Amino acid sequence: MNREIKFRAYAGGVMVYFGLGDITRQYYGGRRGFQTSSHFSVNLSTPVSQYIGLKDKNGKEGYFDDLVRWGKSLHQIIWNELHGKAMLKQISGSEVWPQLEIVELGRGEIIGNIVENKELLDK
Repeated sequence: MNREIKFRAYAGGVMVYFGLGDITRQYYGGRRGFQTSSHFSVNLSTPVSQYIGLKDKNGKEGYFDDLVRWGKSLHQIIWNELHGKAMLKQISGSEVWPQLEIVELGRGEIIGNIVENKELLDK
């Protein structure tokens, strides 16, 4: 699958989107991280999510750790080590869909991510 390799990270109170070519400076030592071409500094203790190359039913790009409403269930986009691929892991709801193939993302709706929407994890 050919897809654009891009990332996002929560930095300075905003979600920053960037590609590998947007990293302009790296920091080492006590302040580990990098700076993007849009002048945002990302600390390596901040979660960085990678684009999975698929979009939801509304055309929104999917990233690891996005929260997806699929039917009456809430799922999280995860990396499944056992299968070696991205999958949707059910985190709430009464339907029995413990893990869905990521191709099902096109039938779901991204409603947030675990960094900015922690309150959705408690539902």
